[in-house]
Amino acid sequence: MTPPDSPQSGPDPARAEPAAEHLDPLVVFTELVMRGATLQEARAAIKKRFKSWRLTDEDVARLYDEATVSIADSIADQKLEAARSLARLHTLYGKASTVQDFKTALAAQKEINALLQLRRAQPDARMQKLLAEL
Repeated sequence: MTPPDSPQSGPDPARAEPAAEHLDPLVVFTELVMRGATLQEARAAIKKRFKSWRLTDEDVARLYDEATVSIADSIADQKLEAARSLARLHTLYGKASTVQDFKTALAAQKEINALLQLRRAQPDARMQKLLAEL
């Protein structure tokens, strides 16, 4: 058996990147934008890694803008779903309290707290020291 890193074993297919022709340029641009790439950084990365796409500067700018809009739409959808979820949880809490199902009410409240990130974070060591001195 050949060791995994030996030249005879060849590249690991699980780690191999897909060929450029099998990737959607908008998906690649969206990933770059989500990682914080500027238009110039995205342009340089695309021209270096995906030469076979032969994108013009106008194509790159258009794809970058589409990726930015796609991310903004996704964030808006996420906010809407969070609002719906919160409304459902409040309804569940109210109904559970009305019938004195406190176990369900508490579970709903815990979900509300988690959704709104109401749990207190542990203070860092410096803050703990300051609090202890009070």
